[in-house]
Amino acid sequence: FDSPFIRDEAESLTINRPWSRDAYPLLAEWIESCNPAIEQLLQIVQTSECRFPIPQNLAATHLQLERINRMKGWARLLLRSANLDMAEGRLRKALEKQQAALKMAQHLYQQKNLFDQAAAFHVELLAARALQTFIIEQSSDLDTLDAIEQSFSELDPGWAKNWAAIIEREKLIAKNVAGLFYETDNQGNIRGFFTQEGNPVS
Repeated sequence: FDSPFIRDEAESLTINRPWSRDAYPLLAEWIESCNPAIEQLLQIVQTSECRFPIPQNLAATHLQLERINRMKGWARLLLRSANLDMAEGRLRKALEKQQAALKMAQHLYQQKNLFDQAAAFHVELLAARALQTFIIEQSSDLDTLDAIEQSFSELDPGWAKNWAAIIEREKLIAKNVAGLFYETDNQGNIRGFFTQEGNPVS
């Protein structure tokens, strides 16, 4: 998701501002090689609801974090591509990609667990900054401004209605992790596998 052609000084510049292919020709060429995948992603994000497997143990949590990192990578790629589009006058395409990043945040908010909620806020913030730049520097069209406003009005973190489910899932993960170090017999008695120093037995 991160081109080998992004130099340190270009990392924040190309994701936060329109940038020129004259300044970063290899980066522009690399992003264009990703266009087929980007087009597929633009279709996928139109899905109204998205559900990923619920992590219930450490192994599943590891897979969850890997997925989240990939989604963040996709969002960064989308926004870098949008900023190149913006610099070259493809404003409609740039806006489509920025709004797609916002929809990725919505999909993450739908997962009802803390890691995904935190990732959703991160992706939302990246997309919001990009759309802010678009509004300030590129858009004087009222219909476009209305479309951007509508995108944010449709974004729903759902904390109020999701909080109970978030708490239950976090409890489930905690119980399954703790279960690695305890056992329960037929009478319901619990025994922990710890050394005298209080460390878990390996």
